[in-house]
Amino acid sequence: MRCITSNGMCPVCWSPRGKQVALGMQSGEVITFSPNNTATAKTIISTSVKGQSVIATTWLSNPDFLCTYAPPGLLVPDSPQTHMVASLDSKAGTLTEYALASPYLPFPGLRPPGSFTATFRQWDPAKFLLFVGDSTSSDIGLLGCIESDGKESWVNYTLEETSTPTVPLDQEMNDTVLRGLSLDLTSTETYTHKTASGEDTVLPPPPVMYAYASDGTIIGWHVLNTLGKPYPGMKPVAA
Repeated sequence: MRCITSNGMCPVCWSPRGKQVALGMQSGEVITFSPNNTATAKTIISTSVKGQSVIATTWLSNPDFLCTYAPPGLLVPDSPQTHMVASLDSKAGTLTEYALASPYLPFPGLRPPGSFTATFRQWDPAKFLLFVGDSTSSDIGLLGCIESDGKESWVNYTLEETSTPTVPLDQEMNDTVLRGLSLDLTSTETYTHKTASGEDTVLPPPPVMYAYASDGTIIGWHVLNTLGKPYPGMKPVAA
């Protein structure tokens, strides 16, 4: 989601509970506020990324934000992007940042940057799992966070080739790029997963992630926790 300000377009996202919004600014700041003025505004200024604009932001939890930065000015498909997780401790007045490798390559570069994120929270053993794609790319990458003894550890995950989500070629065998990501958390049906040893394991109803490609194709994947842990964010539709 984006909004128009006096300085041009800026990315906007809702807080996890949908009560506040965060704006990524061309100045490199992320500003949060409450539409009904019931929460104190916060301003997050990266100490690691200087002189760049925020082109995408996802509010992960009260202190944590995923931010994508790029040089200010007109965005083009090969504009360099920097991916950071910023964790703000409001009481201590400190900001901890985690630098991440890009979860996608800007290929085939048919469009300027535009980020899409599907977020899973508190899915044991992960604190966060983020599928992240971009309108420059056919790829969808995976970022993850594990918390131990109160400390977060962020990593780029590499999936097996057969399990890596990507948007397909079009009918003329031309490349497509990602134009949207969405989650379906309403499934009530268990999923039978075949393990590496060939055995069948029945897993709890899994989320489904859908990707919308630039040629209009919609493709979906079941997202599985092979440890058998149900995703706590599932919201089955009542019969």
